[in-house]
Amino acid sequence: MAAGAEAPPAFRARYHVAAAGFPVGVMERSFERFPDGRFRFWSLTRARGLVALFRSERVEESSEGRLVAAHGLRPDRYRYQRGGGKPRTVDIAFDWSVPRAINTVNEQQWQLAIEPGTVDRLVYQLHIMQDVANGASGPLIYPVADGGKLKLYHFERIGEEMVDVPLGRFRTIRLERRYEKADTHASVWVAPELHHLPVRVVHHENGITTRVSLESVDFTPASAVAEADRSLTGPEAPP
Repeated sequence: MAAGAEAPPAFRARYHVAAAGFPVGVMERSFERFPDGRFRFWSLTRARGLVALFRSERVEESSEGRLVAAHGLRPDRYRYQRGGGKPRTVDIAFDWSVPRAINTVNEQQWQLAIEPGTVDRLVYQLHIMQDVANGASGPLIYPVADGGKLKLYHFERIGEEMVDVPLGRFRTIRLERRYEKADTHASVWVAPELHHLPVRVVHHENGITTRVSLESVDFTPASAVAEADRSLTGPEAPP
């Protein structure tokens, strides 16, 4: 995100998730903004349909931080929790005075040197929204604390496309992420009329294509979103 850029508006969104052409889950997201410059980005993905009969897996992620003039949305804490057959817990605390990221994965802890402007696996998606909104046309490169390493996520703007998703038909800007592995690729379609929110994401890896499509979105004032999301802090999220 460019220095001094304004963050995206607060929103709540729901996505349909399909793999190999079959419905496998639903993803819910909310982005909150607070008057003091803080933010919270939350995501929950759960199995549904026939998959839910065999797998109770759910993945919950959250990122909390602050809007900083020099770097835009800057994370202070990232959390990841996967339930089901292979549980996994990740906690990343960002110490910007060094700077470093303190990683805790299933109770094992280590430190990672990071650079100013480093983000987590959730926040970079908000940076994409704002960078494209600000007219970025060249490669978008984000340093991301991911898997205990500092990785660079590269995105290229492909062009404009009309796409159909459960919510409707949208004019979009397509971005493609570059990977080192030849058999892995991903595309993101963001809709200008929805503040450049992703309306479709397609990821192909190990011969399996996963498609995430927007079902609903509500751009709600930050105070209302914060009030509504207090119910999500308990042991279970709403269906």
